[in-house]
Amino acid sequence: MAKNNLKYLATVTDQQGFVTGFKDEQVIAFVKKFFKKNYKNFFYQNKQASVQLVDTTFKLLTKASQQKDNLIAFNQAVEEIIINVFKHNDKNFWYKQRYNYYKSVVKPASFLQIIEPKLNGKKILDFGTGKGYFSELLSLRGYQVSATDVIDQLSEDVTDIEFRLMPNNVMIPFDQREFDTAVVNTVFHHIEENDIKLIFGELSRVAKSLIVIEDNCFIKDLILDNNHHQTDLKHEFLVKLSEPQRLSACKIVDYYGNALAQGLYYIDFPFNFKSSAEWQKLAKQAGFTLTDQYTLNLSPKSLHTMFQTLFVFTNQAKTELIK
Repeated sequence: MAKNNLKYLATVTDQQGFVTGFKDEQVIAFVKKFFKKNYKNFFYQNKQASVQLVDTTFKLLTKASQQKDNLIAFNQAVEEIIINVFKHNDKNFWYKQRYNYYKSVVKPASFLQIIEPKLNGKKILDFGTGKGYFSELLSLRGYQVSATDVIDQLSEDVTDIEFRLMPNNVMIPFDQREFDTAVVNTVFHHIEENDIKLIFGELSRVAKSLIVIEDNCFIKDLILDNNHHQTDLKHEFLVKLSEPQRLSACKIVDYYGNALAQGLYYIDFPFNFKSSAEWQKLAKQAGFTLTDQYTLNLSPKSLHTMFQTLFVFTNQAKTELIK
């Protein structure tokens, strides 16, 4: 079957490598434990149903990964999960209703708590805004917010921000030095490798400072962080899983949280996870100077987010031009 006919894998880089990851029992056991813990905490009125949802999902996916034509089987399993497990066409399904509340209220508020102390100025660009809920919350708090994305997914409930659709995969449709701060929240690993450097350059053109949050799968970065208590899950991730297994777990969590839990199977999944040093190098090449960095540990308010690193950069070249 041609790649383009694999509807639910069409945007996944290294499809075979990704699907093969579901054969690793140790990785799947860790990921299931991670999701079940989060789901039982958030879906407290549907604890048993949420655990069953996770079990059913991974039963279907692991079985598909072991088939002779595993890409075809996996693609079919994803369709079944989206329609019959997460029931994305049923707006009254308990998961759908509760998750919409999480996505529109809980997650933006949690993100704001992390981001707001790092914001510089009042003119903010939300790059890769998605539904726009975080942008809307910033606007309600008095910031002048603009947003952009390669796909227009803006919720009809979001009305207080300026949204501009990107004309292509890299161009940001705003003027030079237009923003005090650009915010990029777990977007870069969804961008193709050749475009990441170009987008950093565009962010350098339009913003005086930059805040980036990215998923972190790398043991060195996580061990160096001493700000958080090492949870059982963190210990298991760092000690019991090898580096290839940790990377596979990050890919599975990312795909599950987007393609399955939200039905966003059409977004790009190149899985461009990088170390902190690699993100810093890319930012430096675009003219940004690192001013702050720290690890965000597993949050009890998160459903599909693992370990992350927050970076704060200042665009030194632009600052000098303004003076």
